[in-house]
Amino acid sequence: MADAQSNGNGPPATAPAQAPAGAAGGGDDEWEFSSSLPDQPTELTVTNSRIKTVFSVHRENDEIVISSRISNNTAQAISDLTFQLAVTKGLSLHLQPQSSRSLAPSQSNGITQTIRLQGVERGKGNGVKLRWRAGYSIAGVGMNEQGEIVGLGVL
Repeated sequence: MADAQSNGNGPPATAPAQAPAGAAGGGDDEWEFSSSLPDQPTELTVTNSRIKTVFSVHRENDEIVISSRISNNTAQAISDLTFQLAVTKGLSLHLQPQSSRSLAPSQSNGITQTIRLQGVERGKGNGVKLRWRAGYSIAGVGMNEQGEIVGLGVL
């Protein structure tokens, strides 16, 4: 019985091409290779004082999605917690409501929030600058913290 290549029935069989390393010639000069690997989520610790805020950052299509988790590092309850973010002009933030404004003593990941950042071109996620501000009360005493995040760890 003859194979498909010799009798004209069906498509010809092809073998994978093996190019020697560093081979000269026009073979690969005409080709541009690309791939589409999934973005790996990155974890950033934003604050680690009386409150600990951790961002899990990943890209979904044309926006960067941040899942925020806030924990209480103290042995006292935290109330009236408000976490705010600001971005540079040209970018837009969409914050879902915080899951709560209170944390029990030593509560881990007690407040969650989803944040969507739009306007960041692919490959430019590490150039993003965010400013954050947190206000809260411990035993009736108001506390304020603020800082800046430079780079989100995703492209």
